[in-house]
Amino acid sequence: MLSFAPYALAWASSASKPPHLAFILVDDMGYNDFIDSSDLGEVAWPHTRQLAKQAIKVANYYTQPICTPTRGALMSGRYPVRLGLQHGVIAGYQDYGLPLDEVTLADKLRDAGYKTYMTGKWHLGLYTFSHTPTARGFDAYFGYWNGAEDYLTHEIGGYLDLNRQNATGYEQVADATGKFSTNLFAADMQASIRSHKARYPSTPAFFYFPLQNVHVPLESPGGKYDAACASVPNADRKTFCSMASIADDAIGNVTATLATAFAGEDYLVVVSGDNGGIPTGAGNNYPLRGHKAELWEGGVRNSAIVLGSAVPTAQAVIDAHGGWYPWL
Repeated sequence: MLSFAPYALAWASSASKPPHLAFILVDDMGYNDFIDSSDLGEVAWPHTRQLAKQAIKVANYYTQPICTPTRGALMSGRYPVRLGLQHGVIAGYQDYGLPLDEVTLADKLRDAGYKTYMTGKWHLGLYTFSHTPTARGFDAYFGYWNGAEDYLTHEIGGYLDLNRQNATGYEQVADATGKFSTNLFAADMQASIRSHKARYPSTPAFFYFPLQNVHVPLESPGGKYDAACASVPNADRKTFCSMASIADDAIGNVTATLATAFAGEDYLVVVSGDNGGIPTGAGNNYPLRGHKAELWEGGVRNSAIVLGSAVPTAQAVIDAHGGWYPWL
């Protein structure tokens, strides 16, 4: 997984104000599901493909094979085996999570003077409030703690899992039934960006946006997204395409909001997947062998792009290290 730490250290030596940072994580996006996909690239990802023209494309990008281990590695900078998270995903109210003695990326950035915001999927524990995002370094959070919620009811296993929280507590959001989660999450992330700019104009910010898409359940947002994917012949793949298409809109809207809010300032955005695609969820990893939950390349090799006004400086850091990515 990409880490901001070495980049931030390199930046500190060349700029007086740290850049704003954003990490957008697309859930269960297979190797052949993103912007270079043989069947979805031009159909589902028009905004992100355009962004990629000004981005650094990470050619050899590897993650963990499933959701919780990848998120644990991203948040802690440690291999999941060191966290006790290597075995599988956290389900329901299991009595464990990212260990409470681990310092998170959000903790580190907050200590460095950043305000920290998260919207979307957590999946690193909900057994106690101490396991949830605003107890792990985030100033504000809106989203779901578990892993495979319904996009419209926001329920899993018969209970509602859609929460808004601050440093001291949380409340369930019960009035969002029937509203597709991607629209809710994108709007909230954009609101966080605008609010931060208005309230803290001189303070750097970290925005963590782990999308629900394109994880099962396969649920189409309908409308223009189905129309964009009408040429995809397989029914499940067509639904998957619609889910990718609305994720593309979310990425386009959030990055446009960042560009507007921080015009004239430095900001850096990473867009990546968290593990390989799963065929039973219409994901595709061609030409790689294997899929999500497996250690073949189809389970762990993914895609990532790095973009934003700070990309030229990021590229200079890469060049200074002989062309390799020091934050991989």
